[in-house]
Amino acid sequence: MLTVTDRAIERIGAHFADRARRPVRVTADTSACGSSALELAEDRVREADVVFERDGIQIVVERNFLAAAEPIRIDYASRSFVIDSAYHNEDACCRDCCGCD
Repeated sequence: MLTVTDRAIERIGAHFADRARRPVRVTADTSACGSSALELAEDRVREADVVFERDGIQIVVERNFLAAAEPIRIDYASRSFVIDSAYHNEDACCRDCCGCD
């Protein structure tokens, strides 16, 4: 299940106000040690995706990732998106740099 608040839809719509709309992907942010964060990025619809559409905005999530992360809730508050989910990356900690084990 994916829930997108009115504020998040409005902000995504504003992002595309002066450009062609593209699907917005929910994905894992694997750039930082210890990260279990999710992020949004412009992308395209792929064969293995589940597509959610609201007010002409497509949110896409890879089917297997959705099963591991749901429920996902996307909101917008204080100048940034807030994405809550059940996702936890067990392999995110490198065990060397930050003591996250």
